Amino acid sequence: MTTAVIIPYFQREAGILRRAVGSIADQSNSDWRIVIVDDQSPLPAHAEMATLPIAIRSRTSILEQENSGPGSARNLGLEALQPSDTAAAFLDSDDVWDQGHLERAKNAITDHGAEIYLAAIGGGDGFDYHADMRSILDQWPHTTHQADPPLHAIDGLCEKMLTDWSFMHLSSLVLSPSLAKTVRFEPDLRLAAEDVLFFSDATRLSKRTLVSTAPGAVRGHGDNLFHGVDNTADKFLKQQFCVWSAFHMLKGRTALSPNAEHIVTRRQKKARCQALWGQMARRRAGKPLQLSQLAEWTVKDPGLITAAAALALGRSQNDADLV
Repeated sequence: MTTAVIIPYFQREAGILRRAVGSIADQSNSDWRIVIVDDQSPLPAHAEMATLPIAIRSRTSILEQENSGPGSARNLGLEALQPSDTAAAFLDSDDVWDQGHLERAKNAITDHGAEIYLAAIGGGDGFDYHADMRSILDQWPHTTHQADPPLHAIDGLCEKMLTDWSFMHLSSLVLSPSLAKTVRFEPDLRLAAEDVLFFSDATRLSKRTLVSTAPGAVRGHGDNLFHGVDNTADKFLKQQFCVWSAFHMLKGRTALSPNAEHIVTRRQKKARCQALWGQMARRRAGKPLQLSQLAEWTVKDPGLITAAAALALGRSQNDADLV
């Protein structure tokens, strides 16, 4: 089982990519190849890889593209899959894998017919928004397919992930060839939520999705689209618009149950209000309002006007009121 490992790459600090690649080389399952997509990184991937052993570099392809965001980079990696690839895995360039991750993924795909394998992810205090996979299984009905290493199928996973996707992360995700050839990231969602939409599309199409409490990856601390961005930052508004857009696209792609429709609508309302609160915070901080971007959002989503009116009337004072 040759796994194509797709790494979207954009970093400024030396050593981060080499650390990620090292965790691939240390896998107990050694049947892998690496596809790095350099998204016009300030520190080029070729320079990072130059000092690694030839045994690793000979199994690595480096593709380059103009800066287009992680979704576009992952799509380019997916397009580079070869007929001999029997799985596709993602690894963010600042994350590292547990040594047995690919071995457990192979077991799930070849022995249990999974089209998606999703393992647990860990990290430091800066990533406490990632939920523990065990707590997710405690909350939701599921079927256990194997005890060691653990493999579970969560009932109604596609709809449940709309409520809580904190346990899902691309660095812990492995796809079968059929899904890897079919599902793509939405490149317009450059700053946020491209992973949420991808997960939704993939889980909806997957004939069998298995999750595991076994460790898959550990989060790193390199360049990250959300890390260190507060609501006064210039790109915060664009991030919230990406979140709103992802759920708008989701509504157009599949028929949602009444419950899922309600969840998606709440998510969109929250994105609108987060964006507006950010503008208020910018004004308090002495930064200019982003009026042209707000106007562009309003053209696509008149609901932003309603949210602004509610905020002006003092009806949206906390997240409970928002959603």
